[in-house]
Formats: sequence, structure tokens, C-alpha cells
Amino acid sequence: MRKTRIIAILCLSLILCFLCVSTNTFSWFTRPQEGKGKSFIWSGNSYNQTSSKKFNVTTYEMTNEDGVYGKDSISEIKGKIIPAGKRVCYKTEIKNTGKLNAQTVSLYLSGVESSNYGNTYVGVNNPMKTYKALAPESKTKNENGMKNVYVGIRGYDGYNPNNFKLHYWNSGDKVVGDADIKYLHSTSYKRDNDTLDVYHVEVPYDAIGVKVRQNGDWKGNDIDISTNNFVCLYLDSSNDYDNAYSISTNEKPAAIKSFYSEASINVNGKIDLTASGNDELEYKSDNPGIAEIETDPDSKVVYVKGVSEGVAKISVTSTGTVCDNQGVRKPDTQTFTCEVHVKSVPDKLTDVPVVTNMVTYPYNKTSKENLVTVYWYIKNEGSSDITVSVDKINVTL
Repeated sequence: MRKTRIIAILCLSLILCFLCVSTNTFSWFTRPQEGKGKSFIWSGNSYNQTSSKKFNVTTYEMTNEDGVYGKDSISEIKGKIIPAGKRVCYKTEIKNTGKLNAQTVSLYLSGVESSNYGNTYVGVNNPMKTYKALAPESKTKNENGMKNVYVGIRGYDGYNPNNFKLHYWNSGDKVVGDADIKYLHSTSYKRDNDTLDVYHVEVPYDAIGVKVRQNGDWKGNDIDISTNNFVCLYLDSSNDYDNAYSISTNEKPAAIKSFYSEASINVNGKIDLTASGNDELEYKSDNPGIAEIETDPDSKVVYVKGVSEGVAKISVTSTGTVCDNQGVRKPDTQTFTCEVHVKSVPDKLTDVPVVTNMVTYPYNKTSKENLVTVYWYIKNEGSSDITVSVDKINVTL
């Protein structure tokens, strides 16, 4: 029995030793050190370590849009002017002349400088498809636009406007609700022989119809506000508001369809923050030393430019006006605000990855196989020219 037990222990020991040598899942299995870098290729039971040596890297610039590249290789890009919406294409050929069967390398751009980082993008067509900004800029759109409807009430002493609501709806009743009536003017509005107190109500921008409620009861008829934005309420002999109708007016209400709630831009960068709504929109910055407003007179696009690092609030205001038959104009406004964060960007970006972790195999000079070619480009997504420079196009671990 004792002899059998000893034989069993020896057999188990042999099996365990065999597993230690042949299996890579044991935590005590011997693995090579990282050495210089962190890129390793797993092959069988061992790693092939990447070496930055013995690589031949050549880059060529496309000379026309037919896909023809120049014959002279480049290692840097100096003051390349890229027109608005255009790109400059390159191909980089990587030859692994080392002895290792497989090596993993990455293609990087070092010392990248742009006159507008936010509009400068680096893209790759092969061996993968990527597209990203050098220093991303962003904006969040606010689609919850509002417009004002004016309400004129001929009331009696002591009536309470808080007892009134303006019910609204849009096409298909996708937006339905009740809005509060807010006091607008201390002076009265004269219409024919009537004197009315003027109020305004904020309703969604796409609302097309309203109807008045008084203490929950419907008053008057449905009123189309897609063409008329003035609603009149009249008392009858019993101090009840059964008469409600609209007044045609040539004036537009204060209205903003959409704007932005938050944006992030770079110093010297520009971002389109054009609002939509009524024709006359006024833009202001509460701190032009951080973010200032620039308007393109031809396209009427409103840009915000980053001046210095910090936070500024950009407001857009729509002014609406209702005019009575005495010629008195009574304006009011609708305002949205966007918080703009301006951040600084280094004069040069140290390392910009183009393609990472590419597997390369030794180059066969006879068959010319195993040549890794990366097709990449730099694109200008802005509306004006940019100037881009790259100190070095190189392969790293």
C-alpha cells in the first residue's frame, strides 16, 4: 500500500511539472520582462517583443486627387496650408527588417502645430478607418425653443390674471400643455375704444393653437397663432370672459427656435453658435476677453471665438413687438444662454497617434511581401484656411 502511494505521488508530481512547462495559464509560468516598451505579441508559449530598431519608414504626399503620390519621401510637414473643407493625403510604408517573426508598432506624429486645432482632423483609410480632431471642440444644442403670445384683457377692478391659463397645442397634439400668463407692460394697450392690460405667455416654438382657460373653464374659441399672435379677452355683462378672439398683426412675437446650452472651444478656435428663430436676433458675450462673437456678413453665421482660458456666457435675444392702433409699440424679449468653456492648447502636440498596435512581419526583399502601408490624411473641417506643421512622422512601440 505504501509503495503504491509513493508511485501515485511521483506520477502526480510529473504531471504537475509537465503542466508548468507546457501551459501558459499558470501564474508562476516564466514570462519575459517588459524591457523597453509595453507592446508584446503572444505566439505559442512565448512573447515576441517589439523593438523600435530595424524599421524602415517612408512617407509620401499625394500630389493629385487621382491617387498619385510623390516620388520623394518626407519626414516632416512644414507650414502646409489646407483650404476649408479640404484634406491632404499621405501614405506611410513600414518595413520590418528585424529578426523577430512579428513585431507590433504604432505610427505617430510628433510636434504637431495647427493654426486652428479644433478644425484640424487626422483620419485613416487603411488599414482601418478612424477620424478624430486634434483638440476636440463640442456643443450641445437646445431644441426646446419658445415664443411669446400676447394676451390683452379688458378686465374689471380686482380681477386676478393668475386665474387665467393659455392652453396650447401643435400639429398632431404632440406638444400639449398650459402656460402661465405673465404681466408684460405697465401701460395699457388701446384697441379701438377698448383699453386692455397686456400680458405675454411663453409657449413652445412649434405651438400652432391656443385657447384660454379661466379657473379651469374654457373661454372663447380655438385661436390660430401660426399667423396671429395677439389674443383678446372681453368681459360680458356678468363679468365673465366668454368672448375671446385673435387680432391680426404684422409684428412677429419674440421667438427662438433653437440655440446651444453648452459649448467647449480652444483658445483661438471658432465654433458656430448660430441660433434659429425670428429674423432679428442679437448676440452678446458677458466676457469678450474670454469668448467674443464674430458674424459672417455673407452667410449670417454667428461664430464664437476663444480668446483666453475661462468660462463666458453667450446670450441670444429675440425682440418681439405688438403695436396698438394708436401707434404705440410695446416690445418684449425672449433670451437663451449658452455657457462656453474656453481651454488652452499647447503650441505643439507632442504625440498624435495615427494607427496603433499594427502587427508587422519581416520584409521579404525578393517577394516584396509584408510591407505595411498606412493611408492617412489631415483635413480642415473649418470655413477658412488652416496651416499645419508636423516635426516628425515616426514609428514607436
